[in-house]
Amino acid sequence: MNENDLASWQGFAAAQMGAAAALLGLFFVAMSIHLRQVMASPELRGRARGCIAALFLQLLVGLAVLVPGQPDSFLGAELLAAGSFNAWISVRRVVQRYGAFRPVLRYCFSPNGLAILGFLLVAIAGVAVISGGYGGLRWLPLACAVLFFYVILGSWALLAGAAEVQA
Repeated sequence: MNENDLASWQGFAAAQMGAAAALLGLFFVAMSIHLRQVMASPELRGRARGCIAALFLQLLVGLAVLVPGQPDSFLGAELLAAGSFNAWISVRRVVQRYGAFRPVLRYCFSPNGLAILGFLLVAIAGVAVISGGYGGLRWLPLACAVLFFYVILGSWALLAGAAEVQA
């Protein structure tokens, strides 16, 4: 990928960061309103953690793309590291919570599995950028769409769960 290609992604990165920042701000407002209910439930705390991680990763991805003059190898390494780390943390938490392989598979096909998929898509974009092929940054819109969808589903489930705890 040459500099012209990276420059063409800057508008996307800025829009992605703006959307992620706005949603993160709204998420924190909603969390502060229902903080007691969220903190009372381990499931709701985990859901909140996942939504925050997904939005924060999108901020980091956009920031990495917007760094001027950054070599492709650095950008690819940043995407690979950020996506892999978040996917690893998510899978590790699932294994710790369920402790068996079968529930882990069921979890991966649940809405929460979308987060792991989104994180892995960011890592794939990193590998594609490093290798100079396989679509490069074209994996990012799909990763962002998956992560935004996960955050929307997770936020709704979080607020509905907080309302149940309150009732």
